Amino acid sequence: MVSSDASIETGAGVVNPSPNGVNRTNVEGSSLMNAPDQLLRIRLDEDPANPVVTVSGEIDVTSAPMLERVLRQALAPNPRTVVVDMTGVSFLGSAGITVLAAAAQQCRELPRVVASYPVRRPLEITGADTLFVLCDSLDTALAATRS
Repeated sequence: MVSSDASIETGAGVVNPSPNGVNRTNVEGSSLMNAPDQLLRIRLDEDPANPVVTVSGEIDVTSAPMLERVLRQALAPNPRTVVVDMTGVSFLGSAGITVLAAAAQQCRELPRVVASYPVRRPLEITGADTLFVLCDSLDTALAATRS
């Protein structure tokens, strides 16, 4: 038995069980030779009905596999959709778009993506924005999953 303040090491990061039944996984990694200014941070709130993946940093060819692992974990219980909060993302490369598109194919409903300008712009330019419901805030994205 694990107490509510314990941490469990998983393949994707550290899972922190919470009293309300929503597990939180924190993942940190570097997208460029462990340079501290290039860190990618990912948190997964494993709510079975509405998993929320919060991402900050840069998503490029070296960091996209980390995002892919966490999205797979979020989608493993086969939720209706997933919310991906990318307001803290400062760069989204083609590898990140590919990972998001693959995750979208696994959802029964379009994923909700809370997009900063550096995320929204490449999604719109490539036409990948049609694979998601782009939202301006996490509250809007969560409300959209309930409707």
